[in-house]
Amino acid sequence: MKTLTMLFALMVASTSVMAGPHHRDRGHHVDYAKVTSVTPIYEWRTERSRRHYSRHDDHHDSATAPVLGAIIGGSIGNAVGNNRSSKKVGAVAGAVLGAAIATDIQRRDHDDDYYEARHHRDHRYRVIVGYDVRYRYHGRTYYTRTNYDPGRRIKVHVDVRPAR
Repeated sequence: MKTLTMLFALMVASTSVMAGPHHRDRGHHVDYAKVTSVTPIYEWRTERSRRHYSRHDDHHDSATAPVLGAIIGGSIGNAVGNNRSSKKVGAVAGAVLGAAIATDIQRRDHDDDYYEARHHRDHRYRVIVGYDVRYRYHGRTYYTRTNYDPGRRIKVHVDVRPAR
């Protein structure tokens, strides 16, 4: 039992010796340095607006075209007839036909409405893309760039090696 305990203690001691700071890969550690200044780094970005279309209707519905068509059609229908009753029938038929034709022409004009692409102004804004950081560690000043604001202190890796 004593031999087993002794063997176990030896294994633990040898493991801790191998993992100590003098081990070849373990010559560094983490410490904190005092931040003396932080300067944000800005980049301008542009947000493109979407294009949208608006309908332009330059034509307005009015009764002028159908009324004018009825007058012209009625006149033509009246002129075609050869007696009094046929002149009346021709005038009425011509007026109805003239008004219908004028209304159809007015509707077709509405199909020619045009669409115009409209653009909004592009929106420009600044974005923080990083920080220039100045810090002091053991009396010396260092500079680095980070993607976050470190605050009052920054974590640093300290590498200790024998001088050659």
